[in-house]
Formats: sequence, structure tokens, C-alpha cells
Amino acid sequence: MDAGGVGFDEQGWAVVRGAAGAALRGRLSAGFDRLMPPGCGPDVAQLLRPSLMDPAFGEWLEVAGRIAGEALGVGRVQLLQDALLFKPAGRGAGVVEWHRDWDYTGYLEAPRAVSVRLALGDEDAEAGGLQVVEGSHRWELGESVETLFAERIGAGRLEALPAPYGERAREAVRSVALAAGDVSVHHALLLHGSGANRSGRDRRTIVVHLFDAELKLVPERLPSPEAAAWFTTDAAGRLTGPAFPVVWTRG
Repeated sequence: MDAGGVGFDEQGWAVVRGAAGAALRGRLSAGFDRLMPPGCGPDVAQLLRPSLMDPAFGEWLEVAGRIAGEALGVGRVQLLQDALLFKPAGRGAGVVEWHRDWDYTGYLEAPRAVSVRLALGDEDAEAGGLQVVEGSHRWELGESVETLFAERIGAGRLEALPAPYGERAREAVRSVALAAGDVSVHHALLLHGSGANRSGRDRRTIVVHLFDAELKLVPERLPSPEAAAWFTTDAAGRLTGPAFPVVWTRG
């Protein structure tokens, strides 16, 4: 994994070049276009759980799981959620505001979780590609970054982070450029977002959220008592069932 020559643990993100070969990428692209045809939806469109709709996305989960396991240094990886993300060309819109994935997945006992993103086409800042605040996964920002901002985490609001992080955040912003078939992986605590797609090409990305299979559920952190019905656990309190399959096991 490449994070600008520095390790994932320190930077909180990395890139895996050519993670999806041409044959698999072709099947994934065909499935993506079938489920989310060009021109569909708003400025940012998202489709959840494509792995239940097309076997190619189920095949990709095993590859994404291996990348997640290597990044986290764990022996088993479970799926939390997979999704297709589409930003249409030419609209100059589609901003995804600064956030941390842990702010809405913090019902796990520890943030041993990552997001694995596969680019189906070239992604850069002009196309609304990923931006990260390098090293921010190591910052002491509290339980939820969202509480530090007004209504939501907005572009230009990084200075609202508590001292000394607000001053450091802007200097730590990095744009993550990917070619078709490349993967970025980032830690659940890493601040990240993306800009508008100002390019002449659609941005098609497969996003998979994965976590250390040894983690346990903390029911008190779920958004509501009713949500507990969707989060089944085994006797040890680990998430189980078809909604959270183990997608990779070391060795």
C-alpha cells in the first residue's frame, strides 16, 4: 500500500494500484451501469448493497476484505455496508462534506474499521475525487465530529475544529488521485470529503465499509432502540447473520 511513502497507520489512508484487474473491472462496470445507468439521480447518487443484486460485486467483497485486513492488521474482516456512488459529469455539483465514517458507525466497540473505494474510472480533484485530512485519525476529536459544526460538516469549516487541529487541518488536506482499477482505503476516524465533479466524465466508485470481525456491538450507541432489530449478534456480542458476512479470513 502506498500513502505517499508513509504507512497507513500513520497517515490513515493508502492507495493500492491496480487492485481490480481488467476482467473483474469490466464485470463491475457493466453491473454498475445496469444498476445506476448514466444520467440517473441527483448530483450525488448512492445505491446500497449492490452485492445482493449482482454477483460481480459479491466477488469484489473478498478483494476489498483482503485490503481491509492488511490495512487493519487483523485476521478476519466483516462487511458493514457496500454501496455504489455516482457523480455525473458536467454539473459542477456533488460536494460530499467533511466527515468521519465513525460518526455514523460508532456503535462498534472500537474504530477498527476502514472504507475501501474502487475507482471504475480515473478520479482526481476535478472529477470530485476523494480528499483526506492526513493523520486526522490520530486526533482527539471526541465522540462525534458532527457536534463541532453547525448543521453539518461543511466545506470551509475545518477551522472550526478544536485547537490545535483547526489550524493543522487545512495544511493536512490531500487529494487522492486514482486511475481506473485503483483502490483507496481510509480509516474510519479519518476526516475526508470530496468536491464537485467539474470534469467531463462521470465518477463511478464502489465503496465498501468493513470492520475487524472481533469487534462487538455496543447497543447503547445505536441511533434508536428500534434499530437493534437490524443488528443481530452472537453470544459474544459480535455482529452476525447475512447482513454482516465475514468476507475475508487470513490464511
